[in-house]
Amino acid sequence: MSLRGGAAERHRLQIDVLDRVLPTLAVPADGLAVHFAPEPIVADRLRQRFARYRTADLEGSGVDEAADLRALPFEDGAFDTVVATCVFC
Repeated sequence: MSLRGGAAERHRLQIDVLDRVLPTLAVPADGLAVHFAPEPIVADRLRQRFARYRTADLEGSGVDEAADLRALPFEDGAFDTVVATCVFC
């Protein structure tokens, strides 16, 4: 998805923030990120930055993990980075 034309304003803002923040993160070489309610354009940026990338959503359709943000099924410290944007939109 291009950042022009079809991209929603929130996607442009998300990419701007990720482009500023991701380079500053101290992430291990085998870093693992989980992305809730993943948007493809944001997922592309995260896949470029993290050696391991997982997706999650409440319904579990088309993602790696079915997970509720209110009661996460993961152990503490399971991920180096958690990304959750627009999960209540």
